[in-house]
Amino acid sequence: MKYLLSGVGGIGLSALAWSLKVAGHDVYGSDRSYDQGLFPEKYQSIKDMGVTMVAQDGAMIERGEIDVVVASSAVEEKIPDIAAALKTNTKIQKRAELLAQLLNNKAKSVAIAGTSGKSTVTAITGFLARACDLDPTIINGAVMPDFDKGQDNACSPFGNARCADSDVFIAEACESDGSVVLYQPHIALVHNITLDHKPIAELIPLFQQLVDQTEKAVIVNCDDTHVMALDYSKATMVGYSLNDHADARFKAKNIVLGANGAQFDLIVGADAYEVHSPLLGRHNVQNLLAAFAIMEELGVDVFDCIKVISGFSGVKSRLELVGKVAGITILDDYAHNPDKIDAAMSCVRQHAGRVLAYYQPHGFAPTKLMKHGYIESFVKNLRAQDKLYLQEIFYAGGTVDKDISSQDIADGVRQAGALGSVDVFDDRAALIKAMVAEADAGDYILIMGARDDSIRQIGPRILQALEG
Repeated sequence: MKYLLSGVGGIGLSALAWSLKVAGHDVYGSDRSYDQGLFPEKYQSIKDMGVTMVAQDGAMIERGEIDVVVASSAVEEKIPDIAAALKTNTKIQKRAELLAQLLNNKAKSVAIAGTSGKSTVTAITGFLARACDLDPTIINGAVMPDFDKGQDNACSPFGNARCADSDVFIAEACESDGSVVLYQPHIALVHNITLDHKPIAELIPLFQQLVDQTEKAVIVNCDDTHVMALDYSKATMVGYSLNDHADARFKAKNIVLGANGAQFDLIVGADAYEVHSPLLGRHNVQNLLAAFAIMEELGVDVFDCIKVISGFSGVKSRLELVGKVAGITILDDYAHNPDKIDAAMSCVRQHAGRVLAYYQPHGFAPTKLMKHGYIESFVKNLRAQDKLYLQEIFYAGGTVDKDISSQDIADGVRQAGALGSVDVFDDRAALIKAMVAEADAGDYILIMGARDDSIRQIGPRILQALEG
């Protein structure tokens, strides 16, 4: 089969590109950023997979050289590839449809779902599954440093996918476009249900359908009221909790959070273990509980997981250390909804004399939906000494009402009585210059945001400026 992945620069599509190549298909990729000459290193990595990059002009489709066009749900019909596919009746398959097709065909499939923490839990579970000799396929929406092609030929050059022949298939299942209902897994995780792209009332039936379609066991966060309100009468429920919930089989007690990780007592039924984790923050203790519960359902002894977890390297752009210079620490995080911002900021401020936080909202409709949540998270976490630097909303193109701005968030943060200061910048260069001028020894610079690939360049630019 000949596949064209339109928008192949996206982290989810590039993972599927690797999966299709390993399966022996001819894979082509297109992306407007590639056409514009942006992010050459990223597209070189895609070429290194064996993907042939072409212009996003629909020409190959028009000539009848493509069997299937794969695109994310965000791609509009006016994109030349999609328009050409519609014109020529070429099959169009959404990214999530293809991923669900691959996952549903595996006997020991794991769909990792929830509005926050999916990528990290997927990475932890994948790491543990490989370390415990399950030889898993892993499709993630983030880069996993432990899955380097130089060390494991089954991994993509990106580090966001690993493809193997076993029945174990672990994948991040996203709810933002409603596609979580496509999965019919052996094991499912419902990690949390919070505001992100869709109102809670719309999210609940999506997760309920996933629960109903799960074959063996549903791993659930007993500390989340919306998760616990779902009907588990058609499923075997295995719970985990940080708060000693009565229905939880996996519990974390005596949690000690430090600048280099966390330690806690893991309670599994009647058994107790001491865990030393390299991951920062209370939210990552919760992520570990979810992964341990999944591994037990896959037939692995929990103690075998605990023995190897200290070797886990984390996930790129999840409180990732960019660098340290002159006593200033720079961290990069993919946080893009209120809960994720809260998790990142609350974790960092425990160790920082002062936090200088950057955030760029993405999409006008999501920003409008989550505006009050953003304000609440920033007000909750900004101390008097802290500073928030907002950039204007990232616009990826398409038809949309531009009826909100980052200034609306800033105004709300100030009016709600935030202790720290907040400023809005249209120009990123000016924003970076301001952060560099402000930074001093003992500060933590926290870069937050998603969807805009250039955000990941901010931390290195600040580091370079401070070193210069």
